[in-house]
Amino acid sequence: MEETRRKKSKFTLKKVKKMFVNIWKKIVEFFKSLKNKFMKLPEKTRYITYVWVVVVLLIFILILASNSNNKFLEDYSNLENDVKSATLDYVKSNEIYPTKDSRLNVSIEALKDYGFLYEDSIKDKSCQGFGRIYYDDEKEDYVVDAYINCKKYTTKGYSDYKN
Repeated sequence: MEETRRKKSKFTLKKVKKMFVNIWKKIVEFFKSLKNKFMKLPEKTRYITYVWVVVVLLIFILILASNSNNKFLEDYSNLENDVKSATLDYVKSNEIYPTKDSRLNVSIEALKDYGFLYEDSIKDKSCQGFGRIYYDDEKEDYVVDAYINCKKYTTKGYSDYKN
């Protein structure tokens, strides 16, 4: 009985290396055959394929670039949201009631001075700006907009409402 048993093969480093070398050779052979098949295609077809590969690569690069741009803008968007909520808190706690005709601008400096906005929420120290607020009777709620001007970013409309 013992003679009929198979010997357990040892898993050695040499066998692992040989296995990876064989796999690598198969991969290289596959791509060589793929290249040979591609080169047998008509020239127009190869040209169209090249163009499509470039188009796909450009789309991929644009997607990556837009994602990094979104991350860049996220800090400024967060700051605008912080300024909006700080402005609303400032108006409500001081019982100021700006109307649609008399909108109130509250600077970032004032919000920081009165403790409604914290310095650590402003990642870009070059930023200046304000929250613009009024009470809309039709909506029965406050309307708050934030405008910031930083070294690398400015809210659209900042210069229109700047004091």
